[in-house]
Amino acid sequence: MSVLRELDPTNVAIIYASYRIYSDLVDESRLSLTVVAPNSARVRQMMAHELARQGKTDEAIANYREALKLDPNVPGLHFELAEMLNSSSVASELQEAEKEYEAALAANTLDEKAECRLGDLVALRGDQKAAAEHYERALKLQPNDPDANIGLAKMLMTMNQTGKAVPLLELAVKLDPTSVVAHFRLSNAYRQMGRTADANRELAEYQKFKDMKEKLRETYRQMRLEPGKREQEDDGRN
Repeated sequence: MSVLRELDPTNVAIIYASYRIYSDLVDESRLSLTVVAPNSARVRQMMAHELARQGKTDEAIANYREALKLDPNVPGLHFELAEMLNSSSVASELQEAEKEYEAALAANTLDEKAECRLGDLVALRGDQKAAAEHYERALKLQPNDPDANIGLAKMLMTMNQTGKAVPLLELAVKLDPTSVVAHFRLSNAYRQMGRTADANRELAEYQKFKDMKEKLRETYRQMRLEPGKREQEDDGRN
């Protein structure tokens, strides 16, 4: 199936067959895990993941917490719980999210995603310097992380260093051409530098992908699935 997808990536029949095969494999793996280790942290983690996909955030968070009680050393568990908490508008849950990202980073000092998310949370509190330091550490771990490039660029623009922000945003667009946040911020940066034509081009790209993602979001809603957290935050971070 992987070979067929590479040979004909837009073939609807192949894409659908791929969906059916992978769906069956998911169901088989879910059943096997439940039979082999019904009371394990991994089963709770799996349940949390499925609930999150269905948009049942509170239930997902509860299962992640139960998984941590069973085994706090499961790789990735702190980060996944933090991601769910980070989507909340409740201040106490955002504070808990920060602690979980810190726990994820303590368990794995190379976790650049946790470092980047900590930058996001610190930025929300208005601490530009500390946020920039988190993004810089994330970029040292993974220079090609679009989120870290966008985050650091945002801090630099806030500190009136647009010239330094532009290369970061240009790289982010190259790494993720569908990122509405990167296109929007790059458009603003170009406009501040007097590059009107470039600014208009990036604004058009922003609008194109924004419309596309709105359609995808509606499709997800109809299937009762939640799009990725980064997708949901795109508009809010502009």
